[in-house]
Amino acid sequence: MPLVSLDTLRFRGKVDYADAEMAQLLADAEATVIDYLKRPDHDWTEETLPGEVRAAIVRVAVLMLDQTTSDKPVQFIDEGVVALLERHRDPALR
Repeated sequence: MPLVSLDTLRFRGKVDYADAEMAQLLADAEATVIDYLKRPDHDWTEETLPGEVRAAIVRVAVLMLDQTTSDKPVQFIDEGVVALLERHRDPALR
């Protein structure tokens, strides 16, 4: 079950593509964020997901979308994402 809804991505990310494309984009962004946090066994749901993690997933999704429209390399885990996720990441894993 996705942690971020398509409607949330549309509203917060200001993007609107076909549902299948956006669902894949969200899945990739969510996997990237969860991998960065080193929390594959998280117990979050869409309702319990911390707001800063939700914001990071949306930001990564938008950065991934930018990668497809930019000729420059884009980092998916940028300083903004790091700042959003800092308190949810195990300090020993930095």
